[in-house]
Amino acid sequence: MKISFDDTKDTPAATPDPTSACPVCGGKKIRRSRTKPNETFINRVFYRHYRCRNCRARISLMDSVRVFWSVGGTVLLAGFAGVVFWLSQMPPPSAAPAQQEPPNVQQLEQQALNGDIGAELQLGLLYHNSQHTPNNARKAAKWFKKAAEHGSAEGAYGYGMALLAGQGVLVSYGEALRWLEKSARLGYSRAQFELGNIYRFKAGIEPDLKQAYLWYSLAAAAGMADAAIARDAVAAYLTPQEILDLQNKAKEISIQH
Repeated sequence: MKISFDDTKDTPAATPDPTSACPVCGGKKIRRSRTKPNETFINRVFYRHYRCRNCRARISLMDSVRVFWSVGGTVLLAGFAGVVFWLSQMPPPSAAPAQQEPPNVQQLEQQALNGDIGAELQLGLLYHNSQHTPNNARKAAKWFKKAAEHGSAEGAYGYGMALLAGQGVLVSYGEALRWLEKSARLGYSRAQFELGNIYRFKAGIEPDLKQAYLWYSLAAAAGMADAAIARDAVAAYLTPQEILDLQNKAKEISIQH
């Protein structure tokens, strides 16, 4: 609360209820007073003014309701502006990915018949496992073999696995090992890892832990964590000299591709 006279500066005064009695003279004749043109913004907005008719003292009482709504409105406005800014900084929603069109099998077959290795391999993959083309193990093995014969490491792996499992072709462990080793020597890590598993676990094939260590080492060098674990497990059954010889042989193979 502030109290002032017509020509004096506002001075603070304490009273429980300045609207019922003047805090200066105790008079009961209190009326509302108009805002002066030269008053500050805070006095005009946040204070209610009264005048004592007896002593002419002017009493300014803070309007707590106006203060509350002004502060609350400012906080709400700042919060709304913050939300708007945050939303403006968000990246636009990404467009839905376009649905992939099914491959043109006839076109691929024509390209494959003209000796396109990529088309041969893609046909093998499509017939082996594709949502667009019915699975056909015989056709998959056929195109894997074509790609393998033309030098595709992945094609050789696919055909070797078909021979190993008897999918689309008769089972032939010897032929499977030949094609898988061709793929592995071309640097295909999945073939290298599979060869390690075959020489370590495959029923019907005589275990050879040296060969398993060799191919696991190459697959591990290509970044396959499972191959590194398997290599270290096999190493426990080999002598230090055997391990050294196999490491040197792995270096020779890796240099070739």
